[in-house]
Amino acid sequence: MIKMNKRSALSKSIVLLIGISFLFHFRMIAQEDTDPLDLGEVISIGNRSLTLKDAFKFSSNPVIRDSVMEITTLNFMVSPVKGTTEFEVEPLKPASLKIVDPLPKYYRAYALGAFGVYTTPKVEFFFNSIRNRNWNYGFEAKHFSGQGGIKDVPSSAWGNSNVSLWATRYLKKSSITLNAGYINNNVHYYGANENIESILTKDQIAQKVNSGDIQMTLRSFFRDTSKINYIANARYKYLQDHYQTTEHRASVDGHILGSYLNQYYDLGYVADYSTTDAVTSVLGMPINDSLPVNNRTNTVVGINPAVDLHGDKWKVLAGVNMYFDNTTFHFYPRAEAYYEFFDKLFIPYFGLNGEIQKKTFGEFFIENPYVISSATLKNTNQKIYIYLGLKGKITKKITFDVKYSYKEVGDMALFVNDTTYSLQNRFNIRYDQVKVNTLSAGVKYSHLEKLNVSLTGDFYSYQSNNELFAWQKPNMKIDLSIDYNLSDKFLVGLGFYYIGKRKAASLTPIQGIIPDQGIYVVDMKGYIDANLNFEYRYTQRLSGFINLNNLFSVKYDTWYLYQVQPFFAMIGATYSF
Repeated sequence: MIKMNKRSALSKSIVLLIGISFLFHFRMIAQEDTDPLDLGEVISIGNRSLTLKDAFKFSSNPVIRDSVMEITTLNFMVSPVKGTTEFEVEPLKPASLKIVDPLPKYYRAYALGAFGVYTTPKVEFFFNSIRNRNWNYGFEAKHFSGQGGIKDVPSSAWGNSNVSLWATRYLKKSSITLNAGYINNNVHYYGANENIESILTKDQIAQKVNSGDIQMTLRSFFRDTSKINYIANARYKYLQDHYQTTEHRASVDGHILGSYLNQYYDLGYVADYSTTDAVTSVLGMPINDSLPVNNRTNTVVGINPAVDLHGDKWKVLAGVNMYFDNTTFHFYPRAEAYYEFFDKLFIPYFGLNGEIQKKTFGEFFIENPYVISSATLKNTNQKIYIYLGLKGKITKKITFDVKYSYKEVGDMALFVNDTTYSLQNRFNIRYDQVKVNTLSAGVKYSHLEKLNVSLTGDFYSYQSNNELFAWQKPNMKIDLSIDYNLSDKFLVGLGFYYIGKRKAASLTPIQGIIPDQGIYVVDMKGYIDANLNFEYRYTQRLSGFINLNNLFSVKYDTWYLYQVQPFFAMIGATYSF
């Protein structure tokens, strides 16, 4: 039994040694200076012999290997081959860009100075506040006068001067504006059939009209369509002339604006009161308190309600005008309509209207500065005014407008040379019922804001009720203007206008004319006038200009016996600061 155990233990030891020898077999083979057949000392246990190899350790140091590798350069040969490519370009829609230009620079003041032939100075000065959310205020002063240049008369001098101030206060939803002004106008009654220079002096034919006014305006700016906007004006004006004519005028007018169901309504209103005191005097005679005074009180009150119906391409306005002219009531229908065809290429339009036009001495003086101070004053009753027209575009650069109109006017003011209080060198007023047919046409060409050409013509036909003709009214007016802007440096303006034939009434005999109902009818020829303006802008702030008027020095009468001054030239400069 004891032997058997020893053998068993010996077998296990042999198996263990054989496994270890297999694990280290490769390392033992790699050992240097060792005989692979040398089994070393043999230890014999029992009946078997085992050999143990002497222990041997590796003696090797680490070696640094060079990691730089030589890269072989590869060359590729490519044979060029050209391929045919076909493609189609699909256009892109232009991008829409919103470009906000910088605000232009404003200057507070502007001055103009010029001088022309016949001792004609012209001076203008403007001052205005720059952008302000709360205030806008300014001041203006002008003077323009001349000696006239008409020969063989005591004087044809004239002059106009005015001063005005304004201030506007902007509130959150409204504004209030105050205006005040003064105007001085000087003229001379130099027109006459006879040698006026041997009869009257310069002072005896002078007329000076001074007027001043003050006005207040209230205005709202509600954006909500449910709110009611308003514009209200209150004005007072005073006038006095060289012949002791005085005139006071006070008025209130405005509009109430609103909307209902996306449609708009407008209620206009006016209340205008004036009183005029004029001394009936003979031209050239001294004025005293014993002379009769012509007094006229004139009151006009009116309301003008209207409704505005509109769509994308059409508009219709319907309403009425109602007036009290002193004590007489007047009622007029009011209508306006238009429709846009082919993107505003053609726009036919129509209108119907009627109104009372307030007349005062100041109104007549603006129309004809040679009117007599004591003329009878009547308001103009435009009984009906109806028009039909067509406007539109021929091309993007050419626009046109053609219109026919018909109106019946009650108490139309017609100017006739006075022989009772003057030597035909003042005009009195005759009133008549006149029917007027008018054909108007106009065309305008614009090119890149560089060239603008405009041609307009109005052709009139008058039918008077009591008078032989509509005195001093022309049968046509034609106006041609050409403006050219070269690089905002050189600006040239050329204008031609033609005034057609007129009829004038003379109450004194004229050789070669047979009177008709005691009136000598004078045929006034048509005339053409030409003007040329040239401006050079040295900078945006400094410029110089030359104005030439009546280029052909045509002798014609603006009013009967009132010859216009001949060729006129003026040179001047402007400066902003």
